[in-house]
Amino acid sequence: MSKRKDVLILRTYEVHWLNHPKYALSMQYVAEDLLFDSIATSRKSFSVVDDLDYDDACLIKETNGNYVMIVRSNDMRIPID
Repeated sequence: MSKRKDVLILRTYEVHWLNHPKYALSMQYVAEDLLFDSIATSRKSFSVVDDLDYDDACLIKETNGNYVMIVRSNDMRIPID
């Protein structure tokens, strides 16, 4: 009998900051919890980002009024023992 490993799957996204006063034109990877807690906080942007398939992208206005491009990236798999 083989032992099945449980895995926690986190959806990840690329956040491309567009002319941000602090981050300038940079990119970072974020998991869905940080994205939905800090960046895509409005219901409209949350639903648009939540519907993205792999390699799809959208442009949203984040909490401070700056625009960001969100790209759906690969899932992060974390083994749980």
